[in-house]
Order: sequence, then structure tokens, then C-alpha cells
Amino acid sequence: MGKITDIQPQKKRKSRVSIYIDGEFFCGLEKLTALEHRLKIGDEVNEEKLSRAVFESEVTQAFDKAAGHLAARPHSEEELRKYLTEKGFSSAVIDRALEKMSSYGYIDDAEFVRAYIESHRAKFGVRRLG
Repeated sequence: MGKITDIQPQKKRKSRVSIYIDGEFFCGLEKLTALEHRLKIGDEVNEEKLSRAVFESEVTQAFDKAAGHLAARPHSEEELRKYLTEKGFSSAVIDRALEKMSSYGYIDDAEFVRAYIESHRAKFGVRRLG
């Protein structure tokens, strides 16, 4: 595909870098993703390696967005899926990010429902919540 000619930190988003292939801007990646894939100036890269790096970077972005959304209040998996879809992430990226969140215990729909019922029981009653 080409050779990495430059890797520059992005001005507005300090956690990201811009990757240039053969002198042309190719993509932006999370710094950690670029480090994990050991991307450096002068490396010959193929499309498969860069595609994986871009995908993993997008998963990290989606994970961070969802975690920020969860910080405000608990959400169900479906609410997070809808939120990330509205933010423009692909379904494959969303699936991987939510899978990662579930493995960390950040998403638990059963616990979400219990907490929702507990907090709204006095206001609405058991019949209305059911």
C-alpha cells in the first residue's frame, strides 16, 4: 500500500495522531492504537494492518463515548447502542465496544431494570411499571 511518511499529534484531540502515507493524510488514530500496532515513520504498511488499526481506534472511541454517557446515569445496552448509532459508529464497532463494556461489567441490563424499578416504584406504582 505505501510507506508511513509522518505521524503527527492532532491539535484539537491530544489523544489522537494523524497518519500520513506517502506524504498524504490517510487517517486519524488513537495514540494507544498506533503504539499497539507499532506504527512508525518509515514503515511499509499494508491495507489489512491499517484497517485493523482504524477499526480498533474506532472501538476505543465508541467505548469512551459510551463510558461518558454512562457516567451521567445507568443505561441499558439498547440505549447505548442507539446513542452510538446516532454518533455515527458502524454496527461492527458498536458490537465490539458494547461487548468490551459488558466484559468489564459496565453494562448489566438486569441490574439496570432492578435499579429503574426501585427508583420509580414510589412515583408510578408496581402496575404501571410492569
